[in-house]
Amino acid sequence: RSCSFVSIGEKLGIDFSDYDKQNNVATGISGADVPGYIAPISFLIGDYEVTLNVAWMDIPFDPEKHYFFILGREKFFEEFDIIFRESKKKIIFRRV
Repeated sequence: RSCSFVSIGEKLGIDFSDYDKQNNVATGISGADVPGYIAPISFLIGDYEVTLNVAWMDIPFDPEKHYFFILGREKFFEEFDIIFRESKKKIIFRRV
C-alpha cells in the first residue's frame, strides 16, 4: 500500500476529520505499529486519473530520514507498467 504522513496529506488538502484514526496503518522497521488513517488521494498520470487508498501515518515527518511519499504496489502497479531508464534518469509509466 502507498503511504505518506498526515502532515503531507494536510498540505495536499485532505481533511482527516472525515476518517477514523486507526492504531496500525503501517509497521515500522522496529516492528512497532504506526497509527494513522486510510484515506484516498487522486492524481493524474498523463490524462488518466488514478485514485489510491493511502496509509497516512500520524507520526512526525522528518525530511532528513523519511521519504514524503512511498508509492505502493497495490492497485497502481496493476494499472501501469513502470520502466526505469536509469541512464537517462527517466521513469516511464505505461498504462496496461
